[in-house]
Amino acid sequence: MDPLFMCIFRTTQLSFTLLAFTLFSTSPVVNAAQTDYSLNFSGTSLLKVNDYDVLYSAPVGPYTNKENRLMAPLRSVSELLGAKVEYNLKSQEAIINWKKDKIVFYKGKDMYELNGETVQMDTYPELKQNSFIIPLGVLLRAMDIPFEYKNNKVVLQNESFNQSKVLQHVTELDWGEKQYIR
Repeated sequence: MDPLFMCIFRTTQLSFTLLAFTLFSTSPVVNAAQTDYSLNFSGTSLLKVNDYDVLYSAPVGPYTNKENRLMAPLRSVSELLGAKVEYNLKSQEAIINWKKDKIVFYKGKDMYELNGETVQMDTYPELKQNSFIIPLGVLLRAMDIPFEYKNNKVVLQNESFNQSKVLQHVTELDWGEKQYIR
């Protein structure tokens, strides 16, 4: 099959999967803040995780904010990579459990906590359609995920991401059968 068609097909599948996951998730959508180690971009930016280009359909697409930071939904990206995300409506905080780390982002604060340690950010989380939107660079650094920026894409490559339920579902759709990744 034509490689360009397969690339477009995979991108479309992941986009619809993320849309469905976001719309039909049983927990509220949450996202949070930014650090002083932010990525700065101009122009169109995308995210690539392993073999899949990621396009966000809900709650909002990635965008560059007024500080020229690539902003992305906290819950969508965190769960795509395999993290567990909770939101405390009363305290208005997003809690990410990633491997052995606990990361907490707060609405209206230019800081987050990593395993109880406060980390200062140079911007605030944005709230759009009841979702925390944070700089992608802040999130990836808080989760200690290496990344590179090439060809207008933030590229994440790690086989552990295949353990994510979202990516497993995309793989099932891509291959037309249930794949069990170990």
